Amino acid sequence: MNSTPTGFAEYTQFSHKLAQVDLGPVAQRLSQTEGWSDQQIEQAMVRYRQFLFLFQQYPDQEFVPDRETDSVLHAHLETDQYVRDCQILFGADLLHENGFGTRGEVDRCSWLERFNYTKALIQQHFNWASLNALKPANCVVQLAV
Repeated sequence: MNSTPTGFAEYTQFSHKLAQVDLGPVAQRLSQTEGWSDQQIEQAMVRYRQFLFLFQQYPDQEFVPDRETDSVLHAHLETDQYVRDCQILFGADLLHENGFGTRGEVDRCSWLERFNYTKALIQQHFNWASLNALKPANCVVQLAV
């Protein structure tokens, strides 16, 4: 995995915003509630930051996270600073809708298509060798714009 994305200037700018966000409470919650190791948390946090970057680049799009990234998002949602963090990063909240992909065959196809689109953008921007092992979370996330 190469963490230097295409659009390096955009990611650098976004990294400055990310530096204003303390994800320590999120990591602590993942350790306590999920029982994840420090290494699991760090890997999931890298993907979460990359997932957040997609909203900076494509604010009008909906994305389906992988299950670990969704766990990080849920842990973040449960912190007191979540709304403030979204305002710092995007100037808007992230809307998280559970159940996507579970409401029939058309919904399932749309869900898988959206997950593959999300993975393709992460591969494009961050040069991940393969994201095939990742499983989609049954949700969709978008900016409240």
